[in-house]
Amino acid sequence: MGFDDYNQMTSLYSARHQKALDLAEFHHRYAIAEENIRHHGKQIYLSPEEKQAIAHRKELAEFDLMLSKTDRAFSIVPIVNKDLQDIQESLQESLQEITSITSAHREPIPHFSESDLRSIGLPAIRQQFNITARSYANAFVKLREKGIIIHAP
Repeated sequence: MGFDDYNQMTSLYSARHQKALDLAEFHHRYAIAEENIRHHGKQIYLSPEEKQAIAHRKELAEFDLMLSKTDRAFSIVPIVNKDLQDIQESLQESLQEITSITSAHREPIPHFSESDLRSIGLPAIRQQFNITARSYANAFVKLREKGIIIHAP
C-alpha cells in the first residue's frame, strides 16, 4: 500500500468516524428535545435538520392516528405475500424456459470407436480435437476428458 493510499484510507476513516459521531449527537439531542417537550413543555434550540425530523415524525404520527381511526384494517402483509407469489411463479417459469431451451439446443455428444480414430491417425486426431498427445492411449484419455465417448473395439 502506497503512502497516498494510506492517507486516503485514514482520511476516509476519520471522515466516516466524524459523520457517525455527528449522527449520534443528533440522535441524542433529538431524544433530549422530545423528552423536554413531552414532559416539561420546554423548548430548546433545535437546528433546522432537527426541526425537520420532528415535523416528519409528527406527520407520520398523525397519519398513523388517522389510519387507526378508520374502521378498515390496513395491512401490507397480503400485498407482500402476493408479490412474493408472483416472484416465485415467474422464477419457476423462467427456470422451465431455460431448461427447455438448453435441452432443445443441446448438441449431440460425439461417439467414435477406437478403430475409427486409429485409422485417421494420431496427427489428425491432435489437429481435429486440438489436443497434445504422444500416444493413442493418451489421446483417448484426453478426448474422454473433453466429453467425447470412445467405444472400445
